[in-house]
Amino acid sequence: MANMNIQGVTSREKKNNNNRLKSYKICETMFLSSDDKWIVHSSDGMGWTDIAGLIVDSPDQSEFTYKANTSTIIALSMKSFVCDINSIEFSDQINVAKGAISIIPPGSEVFANTLGPTYKCKAYIKPNVFLEVSEEIYGRKFDYVDLLQRFGSADPVLSHLMYSFHHLLLDSQNDQFRNEYISRAIAAQVITKCAQANGTGKRMDVRIPLTSRQMSVINDFFASNLHGRFLLSELAGSIGLSRTVFFNRFAYTMRQTPNQYLQKMRVAQAQELLKTPDLSLVQVAHACGFSDQSHMARFFIRYVGMTPNRYRISMR
Repeated sequence: MANMNIQGVTSREKKNNNNRLKSYKICETMFLSSDDKWIVHSSDGMGWTDIAGLIVDSPDQSEFTYKANTSTIIALSMKSFVCDINSIEFSDQINVAKGAISIIPPGSEVFANTLGPTYKCKAYIKPNVFLEVSEEIYGRKFDYVDLLQRFGSADPVLSHLMYSFHHLLLDSQNDQFRNEYISRAIAAQVITKCAQANGTGKRMDVRIPLTSRQMSVINDFFASNLHGRFLLSELAGSIGLSRTVFFNRFAYTMRQTPNQYLQKMRVAQAQELLKTPDLSLVQVAHACGFSDQSHMARFFIRYVGMTPNRYRISMR
């Protein structure tokens, strides 16, 4: 019976089956539906080769783990929500507006706890697309394209492209031409806004400690940005390094990530301010760059071993 079924497949069906074998399937993106989040629609079976797509609905508070192995994840938020984000480069609670964009580069692992219902459209784009588009934009070949993380950013052009991608996912009259066009249009916008292209190769000896002068600049930078957000590329550029090299050298020098170092500086600042009885816990939290009192308490317990209020009492 199996042989008869194979023989009965038409040449057109064989071609479609071959396309499916080569297509970029959702199972390769490592996203799994669960009781608190499910896949509304996906590009599985559509024969796409350079990009995969998901529409994900989560009606309640839920936890997500984004693991971008080789592809870049671009997510469009289709409703507003509040989210706790934690990665090696960024840790904070953010307000994500409808139409906001998040970008998770290859090799990243991001943990997100959404504090309410979400509805998202996600695109997973293979690295070869970024290399091809970079060559078209800059007129030369690149060994890699180093992308920067973004969470809940406003980018009207990229949002418009992702809404178009959302419609393409739902369109029953799908074709490969539109799929290739939209993947490259999205990649081009990402490259022009948050990429560091490098043609000299990615390997570089990072086992070189940062100098005392560099650490002085870093400490001054962190001290002036305790209460706000900044891009890791800005900090790296302040001492003349690329984002990737800076991150690795910082981790080698300090045995912790830049974000962990910053959070410890915020906690240390909070410890000093808690000695002032006239300041409320909310005022201390905001002065040190925490989104609220509970946000400060989480890091305080992690690094000090007690709540801010208990620490204040112990200082009396």
